[in-house]
Amino acid sequence: MEKIASWRRLSGNQEDKELNKIANEIWNLCETDPDEGLRSIDGMMRRYPVLKTYPFLKLCKARAYQIKGLKPLLERPFINIAIAEPDELRRYISDENLNYLELALLELKQIEDIDPQVINIIGEGFIDGTAIVLERCRPGRVQQIFGRTKLKYFGINRIADPYARRGGILPPEELQLFTDIFFTSSHIVKSALLVETGRDSKGRRFILAWLFDKTFDEFEPEEKFGDAVVDKIYLFEDGTYAHSI
Repeated sequence: MEKIASWRRLSGNQEDKELNKIANEIWNLCETDPDEGLRSIDGMMRRYPVLKTYPFLKLCKARAYQIKGLKPLLERPFINIAIAEPDELRRYISDENLNYLELALLELKQIEDIDPQVINIIGEGFIDGTAIVLERCRPGRVQQIFGRTKLKYFGINRIADPYARRGGILPPEELQLFTDIFFTSSHIVKSALLVETGRDSKGRRFILAWLFDKTFDEFEPEEKFGDAVVDKIYLFEDGTYAHSI
């Protein structure tokens, strides 16, 4: 956690050994005793209101909320969060846990609004565990809070691949590159149809996905994908996206 605990990069203060020690202590407290960590940070922010906008302390709060939200899963290492679907997650995750995950994501969004570079420092992996569980249990919620989402947060039951019987639109290890791309939409999207793959005029490989503002079990019996699509997204192998090419 060295890069996370770098006070100068995350809080704007001059880095020295004492500040780094304090930063590590706060971080460790939020991981080992999240309730006490949150109480300590809230007390600091009440005494010194300027701390309310310090990204590092907000990051510590996000971590504490993550621990509280993911606790039932962290206690069961046999659960693979990356591939767990709602039915499995809901056996252990309560609405209270999901509310904590929402608070964690909200803190991360506020951090990004204060200093967009912080997310680059900590890495998207810090976000993914929270977002996967929240999105699979509460479709569309990640985008509502964070402003963007990834297809991999949806899970296999909310991504339709018409080429599945022929091995899929792409091999799974190649498809993962595209489903791990953040994108935005003017609609809150809850499911996707993988339509085609190809290359654009720059030679970049892409996947075209149709997006829907409801999950597949919310479709009317005779409703067609073409009538329900609310947006289209091109996901490129270089990690970017576009709504048209």
